[in-house]
Amino acid sequence: MSTELTAEELQILQAQAAAGDVEAMRLLGLAHAAGEMVPRDYAEAARWLKAAAEAGDAEAQLHYAILLHKGYGVPKSEKWALNWYKRAAEQGVVAAMHNLGAMYFEGQGTAVQPDQAIHWFSQAAEQGFADSMYHLGVVFEQLGDYPKAAYWYARAGEHGHADGAFAMGVLYADGRGVPQSDDYAFDWFLHAAELGNKRAMFNVALALGTGKLGRELDLKASGQWLERAAEAGHQDAMEVLATALERGQLGFFPDPARAEYWRERAGRA
Repeated sequence: MSTELTAEELQILQAQAAAGDVEAMRLLGLAHAAGEMVPRDYAEAARWLKAAAEAGDAEAQLHYAILLHKGYGVPKSEKWALNWYKRAAEQGVVAAMHNLGAMYFEGQGTAVQPDQAIHWFSQAAEQGFADSMYHLGVVFEQLGDYPKAAYWYARAGEHGHADGAFAMGVLYADGRGVPQSDDYAFDWFLHAAELGNKRAMFNVALALGTGKLGRELDLKASGQWLERAAEAGHQDAMEVLATALERGQLGFFPDPARAEYWRERAGRA
């Protein structure tokens, strides 16, 4: 819930829910799930969300499905989660469309069904849901349809999805589904890096530090991206950064203490 309930509002909500008001049931269930003005109690959340879901409330159907999917407050059941996601999706809830697509893609609560995954991911993607655009790219790549994979990865990247932008960079680097292009590969990697993808940060660092992908050497920028990749948890970046700090490369002064710090972190990653 977006705003915190006052004690008076909570009393009113509880009375309305007890009287059978469907929206109040949903809101009270969400309050229990979030621990807002009431103790966090997933069993109570499930009770109220189920009541609202059975009364046809689409948002309640989504959130009740999530509880079933995760086993919060109710026995975990992927089969029943699938059922409730589908009911919510059929009422136009975009997150439910995406989650339903993911269950068909991964075979949760059902057999793996790529066609159904594509159908529901497409429904959500056409509503602007970037994660569904990315997952459509994944499905089509696994099916070997690289042009369609490229189309959806690009759309995901254009909508700010870091993994979609990274995947697009890989396709351009390899020339799969699109003409091979080092320039476009680097541009997509840079876009993904700026969006926070740690693998893209490392690729940008390597390109600027070695001249790969047709880049002019920029050792200072390479070191900066390398450090960002390491801080984001990329193990190879940590190891390369440790070596650069040890030897005073990529714009870094020799710093044995920091080199050892990153080497130890790489060992724990």
